[in-house]
Amino acid sequence: MNSQNSSRPPSTDGFKRPQRERKKTGKRPGGQKGHEGRTIEWCETPDVIQTHRADVCYECGASLALVPASSVQKRQVHDIPPLRIVVTEHHAETVVCPHCGRIHEGSFPEEVPAYLQYGYNIRALMVYFCIYQLLPYERSAEIFTDLFGCSPVKATLMQSVSACAANLDGFEEEVKHLLQGAPVLHADETGFRVNGKREWLHTASTDLLTLYVWSSSKKRIGGDGCDRCTSRVQRDHGP
Repeated sequence: MNSQNSSRPPSTDGFKRPQRERKKTGKRPGGQKGHEGRTIEWCETPDVIQTHRADVCYECGASLALVPASSVQKRQVHDIPPLRIVVTEHHAETVVCPHCGRIHEGSFPEEVPAYLQYGYNIRALMVYFCIYQLLPYERSAEIFTDLFGCSPVKATLMQSVSACAANLDGFEEEVKHLLQGAPVLHADETGFRVNGKREWLHTASTDLLTLYVWSSSKKRIGGDGCDRCTSRVQRDHGP
């Protein structure tokens, strides 16, 4: 039974392979006619300038070191610097006042709570790989090993994602509040598999805001704020 031969909704069909093979379109590979191409652009403020010139005259052997150039041809190479971890060591010094003998201990910055830890930039990259690029934790850890020579464990990646999610609590509540006050709101849900079981991804959005909420139930969009959003849409604009 599926949505085509019964009253079941399409979201319960699951994922299916296409029944028909793709047919050749006759189009050549690459960008098609009318496609707006993209390429690197000339940089007016390069970071490094390397000058190449002859040191001596090839004809008579005279020195050309102080001879100004009559013309200059330019070419640019866009590249990234060698990827490497930059280690910053923090020292909290203890100083004793020579007059009264009071001891003053230096304090570490708030972002340095442990003896060893990864910094904000590398943790942000962990979240980017795992959440935005949807890479598994194992492959994300492999990228850090291959590119940077460090080997974060799965627990470190998960902790970085959890910390980022916790930092967004206030932002999420603000989005819910703004969605509740929107005159027109789009709400929908779609099914997906989690460990072989059907779960639901609910969305509520406007032109500028989008809220995603995961739930094991199709009926509940998740959280009182989201329920009020759904109720408002049904009350003001119909089901």
